[in-house]
Amino acid sequence: MAEENTGALRTSTITLSVAGGNTVEIPVTQYAPVQKLPAVTDLTATADGTKVDVSWTAVEHATGYAWRIAAASAPTTTVDGGTVEATSVIITGLEPTTAYIVSVMALGDNGATYDDSDEATVDVTTGESSGITPGPAWNYSFLGSTTAVLGTDKTGGTGTLGGYAWTAAYTWAAGSGYVAYESNNGLHIGSGSNAPKTITFSTSAYTEGIASVSISVRDTNATTASLTVTVGGTPLIYNGNESVTLTSAVTKYTFEAASPLKGEIVILIDRGSTSGKKAIYVTELGIN
Repeated sequence: MAEENTGALRTSTITLSVAGGNTVEIPVTQYAPVQKLPAVTDLTATADGTKVDVSWTAVEHATGYAWRIAAASAPTTTVDGGTVEATSVIITGLEPTTAYIVSVMALGDNGATYDDSDEATVDVTTGESSGITPGPAWNYSFLGSTTAVLGTDKTGGTGTLGGYAWTAAYTWAAGSGYVAYESNNGLHIGSGSNAPKTITFSTSAYTEGIASVSISVRDTNATTASLTVTVGGTPLIYNGNESVTLTSAVTKYTFEAASPLKGEIVILIDRGSTSGKKAIYVTELGIN
């Protein structure tokens, strides 16, 4: 017989002894009961116009965090939500000068050892919007043509894409560089012997309001390159974060502004210190 385990997992042995025979030891494991994770602490929410930055302190044993934001006034309908592994999230697309309630919950391991925590909440009120009206949608595809629209120089080049002047700039972690334009793959940057370190696309030619910027891209050396977008120096947001790691599948990443902005668009792909000698393919750029 053993008492109920109310603490951590514990182990012991049962020893069987028979006169004139062998002694046998049987290992015994008594699992811990499922425990509820504590709620997150130091939860803060800060509004910058219609963008809200939320952060909290990590909870030990949490596998991630679920967040949601709801209007504070009745009906308190949830307007956005998601899950993250980090201890922060950036929420955009909210109404100006509106009171909200942000809730965050630490996630367990589906009840194997830890259950989800209770929600922690914090109040926040958004500020005024920028007052800028988004301009017309613009889109450019690199597919279907082998024309070097941004030049073939391995450090970059400038060209006109769909009526707007854009500049491409490349740095290389290894090799002397490789840039090609392929009908089926789009803008091909890097190769097995040429490792792109940074890839930058920029334009100041689009002078109207910018609510979002998109790029369709794939990294054949997946998990090594981060993607960020700024407008006039202000970071745009993708899925609650200012950056995203590229994957090996062609993916359209749409970064959004909390409120429409004006200024130079800068799209940066950065592999950091990694010199993965594989290509990055860019198929499309878009605004709004």
